[in-house]
Amino acid sequence: MRARDCRDLITGVSLFVFGCAVSLFSYFEYAIGTLTRMGPGMFPTALGLILSALGALIAVPAWFRAGEVPKIALRPLIVILVSLSIFAFMLQPFGIVPAVVVLTLGAILADDQVGIRGAVALAAGMAVTTVILFQQLLGVPFQAFRWPL
Repeated sequence: MRARDCRDLITGVSLFVFGCAVSLFSYFEYAIGTLTRMGPGMFPTALGLILSALGALIAVPAWFRAGEVPKIALRPLIVILVSLSIFAFMLQPFGIVPAVVVLTLGAILADDQVGIRGAVALAAGMAVTTVILFQQLLGVPFQAFRWPL
């Protein structure tokens, strides 16, 4: 029995399943319309089909290719999930800037290659970019800083 390329196989199958789910949901929940008068379901259905095709293009060759079974690193997985959860809980009471800083610093803890200076610079850059992009350019109504009393 030959070992399969598990990493590409899992990725391809995941993309295929997600693309099928998106295309089926949008096909049955939204009007498709015609090519000349597209409905709101045409674009997500087409994207789901394209994603499914790309997933199949990744998974089928991986079935016939040898590869290693990937080792799941639990520390980065847990640290990133915890930092995302903390971000979600901090967003409303504290504002976007402290939440993004904590999210970035938490995600950096999952990697051993970034030093303190790099972590602080990345967190500050992400916070500034978030405020400029979402609040200033896109006009998303949120508070940058908010302190609960």
